[in-house]
Amino acid sequence: MSWKWRSLKVITFLAPVTLTFIDTVGHVSRVEGVSMQPCFNPEVNKSLDYVWLNIWSTVGYQFKRGDIVTLRAPYNPKNTVIKRIIALEGDSVSHVNSDDVWVRVPRGQCWVEGDNPRFSKDSNSYGPVPLGLIQAKATHIVWPPRRWCKLNSSNNEYSLPPDRVMPNHITSSHNDYNGRPCTTVI
Repeated sequence: MSWKWRSLKVITFLAPVTLTFIDTVGHVSRVEGVSMQPCFNPEVNKSLDYVWLNIWSTVGYQFKRGDIVTLRAPYNPKNTVIKRIIALEGDSVSHVNSDDVWVRVPRGQCWVEGDNPRFSKDSNSYGPVPLGLIQAKATHIVWPPRRWCKLNSSNNEYSLPPDRVMPNHITSSHNDYNGRPCTTVI
């Protein structure tokens, strides 16, 4: 058997396996821009961070406040953005520039923001986003080596804005305008 034939067999096996892994398990991706500073790219012109994007973790849409996710940009589906989940369905969240404007996050959606609000185009611009736009969860910084770390929604230096988010945890039972019983989040 010639080396060309063996090489072709190896390539025809490895190509689909590799693509399947990348599409269903995860891959490494470069983070560009300053919208997620200080979490990513803290030194502006020094180096870019590379993160592990766990695609498998998005199955079932089990997200927590503080998770960092990549999603299709609602304003341009050809672009992918990386943002932090601030609020989940049923939560109420105030706009970053106004304490008077509160938005209730609809079912099947979330509110995402960059860690650097001055340079972030996020839910404050385009509103809540459907969970179906989320592609992956960033779980680790893998490059540069001095920044290796696990990204965890509960133990990172960024804290969620407690004064801007009212979690969905208090409910009230009543009748809707047609007299049917329903439960409302207060």
